[in-house]
Amino acid sequence: MPVLIFRKQFWKKLDKRVKFVIGAGFLTVVFLVGNLTGRPVLKGALFLGFFCCLFMTLSLLKEISSPRFFLILILPFFFSFFSFCFVGGLSLPLDILVFSPFFFGLGIYSMFLIVNIFNISLGKMIPLFRAALAAGFLFTVITALFAFSFLMFLRLSFLKNGLLCGLVSFPLIFQALFLVDPKQEINKRLLILSFGLSLMLGELSLAISFWPVVPILGALFLVSVFYALVGINQLYLTHRLNRRRIIEYASIAVIVLILMTVSTRWG
Repeated sequence: MPVLIFRKQFWKKLDKRVKFVIGAGFLTVVFLVGNLTGRPVLKGALFLGFFCCLFMTLSLLKEISSPRFFLILILPFFFSFFSFCFVGGLSLPLDILVFSPFFFGLGIYSMFLIVNIFNISLGKMIPLFRAALAAGFLFTVITALFAFSFLMFLRLSFLKNGLLCGLVSFPLIFQALFLVDPKQEINKRLLILSFGLSLMLGELSLAISFWPVVPILGALFLVSVFYALVGINQLYLTHRLNRRRIIEYASIAVIVLILMTVSTRWG
């Protein structure tokens, strides 16, 4: 347990950036050891996700001023959880496996910085907020790619596939829309938008289950739709949505759909 490893007074005296480095280093070691020992993927992922949230909470404990802080932890939890599932549950090339701890460590350290900025933004907006929002959206899309890839490679029944993809999408979409303005209250519009978009993704994944498509292409299509839907609705919530931006986002999903259709063997 991290609380037992670091004495209370010692941990309090550390600089915040040092805490981030220690936390990212510890989580990277857990990520590496968990994959090397071949432990059950879901148990290892839950373990990693729990300690990710714990370290982030301990690192920012003095600065937490709102219970909405725990909404910010949705993305770090799912990022660490599905990063572990993606690497540990899929048959990946050796070069990806070798470099995966490095990329995970870099990603989780970046996540510490993003969470720190969002936590400050719960009370007041700061100049770095827009950069953190863009980085958070990028990590949300990456997390969705890991999640959809893992679920598609499980080759579950169409009902389970649709249900799980919809359930996974909801918290990712919710936090992405909530973080557009961290000071906003959780209202009915936010919940309805999140539920509606996750329902659409669940239905799409259900439909893809009947399509003879390679799992990774199915996951890429789902994440391209996820990217378009979340990106458009973020602009809608910030009153910056226009026709050009809708076309930019939607074109990505259309291009991936065309590639998926062309590459599918129907015979």
